[in-house]
Amino acid sequence: MAGALGDIGRGPGWLSARLHVIAAALLLCGLGWGCGGKPPEMPAVEWRLEQRQSKAGPHEGLWVFASVKDSEGLEDIDALYVVNDAAGLDWKLTNANWTKRVEGADTWIGAAGLAMNDYGPIPRGDYRAVSVTAAGEQAEKSFRVDGDFPSLPPPAIVVSKTAISLRSSWPETLLLGFDGTGTLIGSSAWTGSPENLAEFFGSDIAARISGLQAYGYEPNRHMGSYSERMAVR
Repeated sequence: MAGALGDIGRGPGWLSARLHVIAAALLLCGLGWGCGGKPPEMPAVEWRLEQRQSKAGPHEGLWVFASVKDSEGLEDIDALYVVNDAAGLDWKLTNANWTKRVEGADTWIGAAGLAMNDYGPIPRGDYRAVSVTAAGEQAEKSFRVDGDFPSLPPPAIVVSKTAISLRSSWPETLLLGFDGTGTLIGSSAWTGSPENLAEFFGSDIAARISGLQAYGYEPNRHMGSYSERMAVR
């Protein structure tokens, strides 16, 4: 989604608006309202350029997750922007539409399937992930999307009466399992040997799976490709 970015994009009126914010903050501090807390931190950003299948043909999507730390807690983060300044492009993510992942002591927020309005190719070039708190404090990290997709077909799922196998030329391939609401509830690396759902995901998750999708990934290029989703119940 392309559009005006205001402060994030350093657009017209940014300086005067920013000065008003700073002046208001200083006034509140002087009145004893308190000025504790630190700006957020963004230690890392992970990204992937992905190809997704549809009835109209394959289209590109961007997968971006940022590791965000804030002394006031993640609830203090108001938005995460993914910005390409040269292309005049930005996506705004909030807690209403981002996905949160917790890995050990790290919390990641972001989204998969960020796409152009016309589902055209994702512009290559320099991007910024920018987290913004409710008070307007920011942290950002840059990354670069570049290169063409490998000339590999998307992975495919092959189902027999007794087992499931995958057909893939990608360096890494996962089988993804979804419940009846379309929520991803399990993933398992393809080892090259046919297995049933319980062997892939464990019996508890397998009993809840209603759809399957294969995902091939090339880690050196940060690029991946999905199969079409298949219903299993």
